[in-house]
Amino acid sequence: MKRKLIVAFTLILALLVSVSAQQRTITGTVTSASDGLALPGVSVVVKEAATIGVITDVNGKFSINVPSGAENLEF
Repeated sequence: MKRKLIVAFTLILALLVSVSAQQRTITGTVTSASDGLALPGVSVVVKEAATIGVITDVNGKFSINVPSGAENLEF
């Protein structure tokens, strides 16, 4: 019984590690090209997964969880 519990715990831990390794968090600030001021309210979307997106805060900052394999953000 104890061995089965250890094996089950190890498998669950391995699955959690693999799931967390499939995403990364990208943070940044969106600024204007002309004057360098922060741009609030800009939508930031993962191009390969258009249903994943965030909006910049009042300081132009954003943080988005990006799945592995995704390489492009659209602003």
